[in-house]
Amino acid sequence: MIHYNPHISKEDPLYKFHFEEYHSDSNIKLHLGYNPLITLSKRLGEYHILLDLEQPNSFLHPETNKNTSICEEFFDKILTINPIFVKNKNELLGRNLYEHVFFPYSHRYILNSFDKTNDIIYTGNKDYFDVCKNLSKNHEIIWVGADGNQGRVSYEKKINLISSSKISISHSIIDFTDITDYINSHENIIHNVNGIIEQHKARTIEAAFNKSIILHIKTGQNIIEEFFEEGVDFLYYEEGLVDEILNNYEKYTYLSENAFNKALTNYTSEHFYKNFIKQNK
Repeated sequence: MIHYNPHISKEDPLYKFHFEEYHSDSNIKLHLGYNPLITLSKRLGEYHILLDLEQPNSFLHPETNKNTSICEEFFDKILTINPIFVKNKNELLGRNLYEHVFFPYSHRYILNSFDKTNDIIYTGNKDYFDVCKNLSKNHEIIWVGADGNQGRVSYEKKINLISSSKISISHSIIDFTDITDYINSHENIIHNVNGIIEQHKARTIEAAFNKSIILHIKTGQNIIEEFFEEGVDFLYYEEGLVDEILNNYEKYTYLSENAFNKALTNYTSEHFYKNFIKQNK
């Protein structure tokens, strides 16, 4: 059985992994996201796995910190997307409860062709759009987000916009600069650089699966390099690089081809299910 968090939008990536295509073991209960308003219960013989794409956010926010302990007590395995958090938490707990995973992508959304009619796309919050819009003065950026020039769109429309864009601006940033003292008190669990923490993001894997060149904002933590190789699958942003790529686009398409092929052979929902859910039981 698969349990979805009913309090998140059905356009959220959690609803788009489509693990139901592979999941048939009734004793493995897969939870896609945790909600403290829902009572958890476990029967004898059941094995409960949580896919938590909010860590280490939940742990590091004072108002949601306690949810981490609740999950640790109930779940048999927690899959999440920051390797340092996973390593330190397991050492502190004295067991391998957490497992570090990639961000999956369903084959349902893999397109057969990619018509690159747009230059640049960014999907995400306004804070980072303010950074991204300064990366190029000569090209318009499509922005998918609450305040964006595209607004909030359906998941499929977002994928279509990415697939038609030559460059995707990517980052792995979680910004905790407003509560630096609090997160510094948890340095034994998760390392930060001037209040910045990284986790794998949907935008990076979505760009790879849609042959949009990944141009990644560097913070010094380099978490993207766990799954993609710099100079082979993506580039870190440098001043002038956006214009260089767009003015010489064919010269750089090897990056999107390599990222697509790597993602297709390693990072689909089917790969994820076989590696992290089926094998756990």
